Amino acid sequence: MLTNVLMIAYGPITNLHQSLFSLTSLYKFKNALQAIHKILIYTDNPSIFNNFFKSEKVETIPLSTDKIKKWRGPKDFVHRLKLEAMKDTFKNYPTDNLFYVDSDTYFTKSPLHLFNALNGGTSVMHINEGQLKITKDILLRKIYKFAKKNPIKVKNGNVAFKKDHCMWNAGVIGLSPENSHLLDIMLSYADQAYDLYPKFVMEQWAVSLVLQNYTKILPASKEIFHYWNNKDAYNENIAAYLKNNTSISLASECLNTFSYPPEPVKKKYFLKKLVPFRILHTNIKNVNTHSK
Repeated sequence: MLTNVLMIAYGPITNLHQSLFSLTSLYKFKNALQAIHKILIYTDNPSIFNNFFKSEKVETIPLSTDKIKKWRGPKDFVHRLKLEAMKDTFKNYPTDNLFYVDSDTYFTKSPLHLFNALNGGTSVMHINEGQLKITKDILLRKIYKFAKKNPIKVKNGNVAFKKDHCMWNAGVIGLSPENSHLLDIMLSYADQAYDLYPKFVMEQWAVSLVLQNYTKILPASKEIFHYWNNKDAYNENIAAYLKNNTSISLASECLNTFSYPPEPVKKKYFLKKLVPFRILHTNIKNVNTHSK
Protein backbone atom coordinates (compact mmCIF):
# COMPACT_ATOMS: atom_id res chain seq x y z
CA MET A 1 0.00 0.00 0.00
CA LEU A 2 1.30 3.46 -0.88
CA THR A 3 1.56 6.33 1.60
CA ASN A 4 0.69 10.00 1.26
CA VAL A 5 2.88 12.44 3.17
CA LEU A 6 0.92 15.42 4.46
CA MET A 7 2.26 18.81 5.50
CA ILE A 8 0.50 22.05 6.41
CA ALA A 9 2.22 25.35 5.60
CA TYR A 10 0.52 28.71 5.90
CA GLY A 11 1.12 32.09 7.44
CA PRO A 12 4.62 33.53 7.93
CA ILE A 13 7.33 32.77 5.37
CA THR A 14 9.28 30.96 8.10
CA ASN A 15 6.56 28.30 8.21
CA LEU A 16 6.81 27.80 4.45
CA HIS A 17 10.60 27.62 4.58
CA GLN A 18 10.44 25.00 7.32
CA SER A 19 8.23 22.84 5.11
CA LEU A 20 10.57 23.19 2.13
CA PHE A 21 13.53 22.15 4.25
CA SER A 22 11.73 19.22 5.86
CA LEU A 23 10.64 17.82 2.51
CA THR A 24 14.11 18.37 1.07
CA SER A 25 15.49 16.16 3.83
CA LEU A 26 12.95 13.48 2.89
CA TYR A 27 14.09 13.52 -0.74
CA LYS A 28 17.48 12.01 0.08
CA PHE A 29 15.79 8.70 1.00
CA LYS A 30 14.97 7.24 -2.40
CA ASN A 31 13.49 4.02 -1.03
CA ALA A 32 10.94 6.01 0.94
CA LEU A 33 10.10 8.21 -2.05
CA GLN A 34 9.25 5.11 -4.06
CA ALA A 35 6.66 4.15 -1.43
CA ILE A 36 5.01 7.60 -1.51
CA HIS A 37 2.00 8.18 -3.73
CA LYS A 38 1.70 11.94 -3.12
CA ILE A 39 3.32 14.64 -1.04
CA LEU A 40 0.35 16.83 -0.15
CA ILE A 41 0.89 20.39 1.04
CA TYR A 42 -2.05 22.38 2.38
CA THR A 43 -0.94 25.98 1.96
CA ASP A 44 -2.02 29.56 1.39
CA ASN A 45 0.96 30.02 -0.95
CA PRO A 46 0.96 27.18 -3.52
CA SER A 47 3.33 28.94 -5.92
CA ILE A 48 6.34 28.76 -3.60
CA PHE A 49 6.04 24.97 -3.47
CA ASN A 50 5.11 24.47 -7.13
CA ASN A 51 8.13 26.51 -8.22
CA PHE A 52 10.47 24.71 -5.82
CA PHE A 53 9.45 21.12 -6.61
CA LYS A 54 7.95 21.12 -10.12
CA SER A 55 6.99 17.48 -9.58
CA GLU A 56 3.83 15.48 -10.18
CA LYS A 57 4.42 13.73 -6.87
CA VAL A 58 4.00 17.02 -5.00
CA GLU A 59 0.46 18.37 -4.89
CA THR A 60 -0.53 21.66 -3.31
CA ILE A 61 -4.02 22.13 -1.87
CA PRO A 62 -5.01 25.79 -1.46
CA LEU A 63 -5.89 26.89 2.07
CA SER A 64 -8.22 29.86 1.88
CA THR A 65 -8.83 32.19 4.80
CA ASP A 66 -12.37 30.84 5.07
CA LYS A 67 -11.20 27.23 5.17
CA ILE A 68 -8.58 28.01 7.80
CA LYS A 69 -11.23 29.71 9.93
CA LYS A 70 -13.66 26.82 9.47
CA TRP A 71 -11.13 24.10 10.26
CA ARG A 72 -9.81 25.92 13.33
CA GLY A 73 -13.38 25.86 14.64
CA PRO A 74 -15.50 28.29 16.67
CA LYS A 75 -12.83 28.50 19.40
CA ASP A 76 -10.08 29.30 16.85
CA PHE A 77 -8.05 26.30 17.98
CA VAL A 78 -5.03 26.39 15.70
CA HIS A 79 -4.04 22.72 16.07
CA ARG A 80 -7.54 21.53 15.19
CA LEU A 81 -6.81 22.33 11.54
CA LYS A 82 -4.33 19.46 11.41
CA LEU A 83 -7.02 16.85 12.07
CA GLU A 84 -9.39 18.39 9.53
CA ALA A 85 -6.66 18.33 6.87
CA MET A 86 -6.05 14.66 7.64
CA LYS A 87 -9.75 13.93 7.24
CA ASP A 88 -9.78 15.78 3.94
CA THR A 89 -6.79 13.78 2.72
CA PHE A 90 -8.48 10.46 3.48
CA LYS A 91 -11.58 11.73 1.69
CA ASN A 92 -9.52 12.36 -1.46
CA TYR A 93 -7.24 9.30 -1.11
CA PRO A 94 -9.28 6.71 0.85
CA THR A 95 -7.08 3.70 0.07
CA ASP A 96 -3.65 5.19 0.88
CA ASN A 97 -1.86 5.38 4.20
CA LEU A 98 -1.43 8.87 5.63
CA PHE A 99 1.76 10.21 7.20
CA TYR A 100 1.39 13.72 8.64
CA VAL A 101 4.54 15.66 9.57
CA ASP A 102 4.88 19.07 11.25
CA SER A 103 6.85 21.63 9.27
CA ASP A 104 9.44 22.20 12.03
CA THR A 105 11.06 18.83 11.42
CA TYR A 106 13.60 17.10 9.24
CA PHE A 107 14.25 13.48 8.32
CA THR A 108 17.41 11.86 9.69
CA LYS A 109 16.71 8.30 8.51
CA SER A 110 14.49 6.66 5.94
CA PRO A 111 10.86 6.46 7.15
CA LEU A 112 10.16 3.45 4.94
CA HIS A 113 9.70 0.99 7.79
CA LEU A 114 7.24 3.45 9.42
CA PHE A 115 5.25 3.53 6.18
CA ASN A 116 5.31 -0.28 6.11
CA ALA A 117 4.11 -0.48 9.71
CA LEU A 118 0.98 1.44 8.76
CA ASN A 119 0.05 -1.40 6.42
CA GLY A 120 -0.54 -3.61 9.45
CA GLY A 121 -2.77 -1.10 11.21
CA THR A 122 -0.08 0.23 13.54
CA SER A 123 -0.14 3.99 14.05
CA VAL A 124 2.80 6.37 14.30
CA MET A 125 3.49 9.42 16.47
CA HIS A 126 6.72 11.28 17.03
CA ILE A 127 7.79 10.38 20.56
CA ASN A 128 6.38 9.21 23.88
CA GLU A 129 6.67 12.20 26.21
CA GLY A 130 5.84 10.24 29.33
CA GLN A 131 3.15 8.70 31.47
CA LEU A 132 0.85 11.42 32.76
CA LYS A 133 0.51 9.97 36.23
CA ILE A 134 4.23 10.11 37.03
CA THR A 135 5.52 12.88 34.75
CA LYS A 136 7.42 15.83 36.18
CA ASP A 137 6.05 18.12 33.50
CA ILE A 138 3.66 20.55 35.19
CA LEU A 139 1.33 20.96 32.19
CA LEU A 140 1.04 17.21 31.64
CA ARG A 141 0.23 16.73 35.31
CA LYS A 142 -2.60 19.22 34.85
CA ILE A 143 -3.83 17.25 31.84
CA TYR A 144 -3.77 14.11 34.00
CA LYS A 145 -5.97 15.75 36.64
CA PHE A 146 -8.28 17.08 33.93
CA ALA A 147 -8.66 13.68 32.26
CA LYS A 148 -9.39 11.97 35.57
CA LYS A 149 -12.09 14.46 36.54
CA ASN A 150 -13.68 14.91 33.10
CA PRO A 151 -14.72 11.72 31.29
CA ILE A 152 -15.79 12.75 27.79
CA LYS A 153 -18.33 10.98 25.63
CA VAL A 154 -17.27 11.03 22.01
CA LYS A 155 -19.28 10.53 18.85
CA ASN A 156 -19.10 7.15 17.12
CA GLY A 157 -16.76 5.54 19.61
CA ASN A 158 -15.55 5.11 23.16
CA VAL A 159 -12.50 6.63 24.79
CA ALA A 160 -11.44 5.43 28.22
CA PHE A 161 -8.74 7.17 30.21
CA LYS A 162 -6.39 4.88 32.12
CA LYS A 163 -3.82 5.89 34.70
CA ASP A 164 -0.97 4.43 32.65
CA HIS A 165 -1.78 6.44 29.53
CA CYS A 166 0.99 8.58 28.06
CA MET A 167 1.25 11.83 26.16
CA TRP A 168 2.75 11.41 22.70
CA ASN A 169 4.15 14.23 20.61
CA ALA A 170 1.89 14.88 17.60
CA GLY A 171 4.59 16.33 15.34
CA VAL A 172 4.15 13.09 13.40
CA ILE A 173 0.88 11.18 12.99
CA GLY A 174 0.65 8.11 10.79
CA LEU A 175 -2.67 6.35 10.12
CA SER A 176 -3.86 3.54 7.89
CA PRO A 177 -7.15 3.76 5.97
CA GLU A 178 -8.72 1.25 8.38
CA ASN A 179 -8.05 3.68 11.22
CA SER A 180 -9.14 6.85 9.39
CA HIS A 181 -12.47 6.83 11.27
CA LEU A 182 -10.53 7.61 14.45
CA LEU A 183 -10.09 11.20 13.26
CA ASP A 184 -13.77 11.89 13.98
CA ILE A 185 -13.30 10.54 17.49
CA MET A 186 -10.19 12.67 17.97
CA LEU A 187 -12.04 15.79 16.83
CA SER A 188 -15.01 15.02 19.06
CA TYR A 189 -12.77 14.59 22.09
CA ALA A 190 -10.52 17.56 21.28
CA ASP A 191 -13.45 19.95 20.78
CA GLN A 192 -15.09 19.01 24.07
CA ALA A 193 -11.84 18.97 26.01
CA TYR A 194 -10.76 22.35 24.62
CA ASP A 195 -14.13 23.83 25.60
CA LEU A 196 -13.59 22.65 29.17
CA TYR A 197 -9.86 23.32 29.43
CA PRO A 198 -8.45 25.42 26.56
CA LYS A 199 -4.83 24.30 26.54
CA PHE A 200 -2.84 24.21 23.30
CA VAL A 201 -1.96 20.52 23.82
CA MET A 202 -5.58 19.29 23.69
CA GLU A 203 -5.30 18.16 20.07
CA GLN A 204 -2.09 16.32 20.96
CA TRP A 205 -3.76 14.72 23.97
CA ALA A 206 -6.82 13.73 21.93
CA VAL A 207 -4.67 11.97 19.32
CA SER A 208 -2.57 10.28 22.01
CA LEU A 209 -5.57 9.09 23.99
CA VAL A 210 -7.60 7.81 21.04
CA LEU A 211 -4.69 5.94 19.46
CA GLN A 212 -3.81 4.31 22.78
CA ASN A 213 -7.42 3.13 23.01
CA TYR A 214 -7.60 1.70 19.51
CA THR A 215 -4.15 0.94 18.06
CA LYS A 216 -0.50 0.27 18.76
CA ILE A 217 1.73 3.37 18.44
CA LEU A 218 5.20 3.28 16.92
CA PRO A 219 7.62 6.19 17.63
CA ALA A 220 9.24 8.12 14.77
CA SER A 221 11.85 10.03 16.78
CA LYS A 222 14.79 8.06 15.35
CA GLU A 223 13.76 8.95 11.79
CA ILE A 224 12.52 12.51 12.28
CA PHE A 225 13.99 15.34 14.33
CA HIS A 226 11.49 17.83 15.73
CA TYR A 227 13.03 21.20 16.63
CA TRP A 228 9.89 22.75 18.15
CA ASN A 229 11.98 24.21 20.99
CA ASN A 230 14.67 25.75 18.75
CA LYS A 231 12.75 27.34 15.89
CA ASP A 232 14.42 30.74 15.85
CA ALA A 233 17.87 29.29 15.25
CA TYR A 234 16.61 26.94 12.56
CA ASN A 235 14.52 29.60 10.84
CA GLU A 236 17.58 31.80 10.39
CA ASN A 237 19.74 29.02 8.99
CA ILE A 238 17.00 27.65 6.74
CA ALA A 239 16.36 31.09 5.23
CA ALA A 240 20.06 31.44 4.39
CA TYR A 241 20.16 27.92 2.95
CA LEU A 242 17.11 28.38 0.72
CA LYS A 243 18.38 31.73 -0.55
CA ASN A 244 21.12 29.87 -2.39
CA ASN A 245 19.17 26.68 -3.14
CA THR A 246 15.96 27.62 -4.90
CA SER A 247 14.87 24.21 -6.23
CA ILE A 248 14.58 20.69 -4.89
CA SER A 249 17.45 19.53 -7.10
CA LEU A 250 19.83 22.22 -5.83
CA ALA A 251 18.68 21.89 -2.24
CA SER A 252 19.07 18.10 -2.29
CA GLU A 253 22.56 18.28 -3.74
CA CYS A 254 23.69 20.82 -1.15
CA LEU A 255 21.92 19.40 1.89
CA ASN A 256 25.24 18.38 3.45
CA THR A 257 26.25 22.07 3.55
CA PHE A 258 23.34 23.04 5.80
CA SER A 259 24.43 24.43 9.16
CA TYR A 260 22.47 22.61 11.86
CA PRO A 261 22.11 24.74 14.99
CA PRO A 262 23.28 23.25 18.28
CA GLU A 263 20.57 21.89 20.53
CA PRO A 264 19.49 24.30 23.25
CA VAL A 265 20.71 23.51 26.75
CA LYS A 266 18.09 21.48 28.56
CA LYS A 267 16.88 23.03 31.75
CA LYS A 268 17.06 20.68 34.69
CA TYR A 269 13.66 20.11 36.14
CA PHE A 270 13.28 20.74 39.82
CA LEU A 271 10.26 21.21 42.07
CA LYS A 272 10.45 23.15 45.30
CA LYS A 273 7.68 23.64 47.78
CA LEU A 274 6.62 27.23 48.03
CA VAL A 275 6.53 27.44 51.85
CA PRO A 276 10.21 26.54 52.44
CA PHE A 277 11.17 29.02 49.73
CA ARG A 278 9.22 31.73 51.50
CA ILE A 279 10.84 30.85 54.82
CA LEU A 280 14.30 30.97 53.24
CA HIS A 281 13.50 34.25 51.52
CA THR A 282 12.19 35.73 54.76
CA ASN A 283 15.30 34.65 56.68
CA ILE A 284 17.54 36.23 54.06
CA LYS A 285 15.57 39.47 54.27
CA ASN A 286 15.83 39.43 58.05
CA VAL A 287 19.60 38.87 57.89
CA ASN A 288 19.96 41.73 55.45
CA THR A 289 17.80 43.98 57.60
CA HIS A 290 19.74 43.28 60.79
CA SER A 291 23.06 43.81 59.02
CA LYS A 292 22.21 47.35 58.10
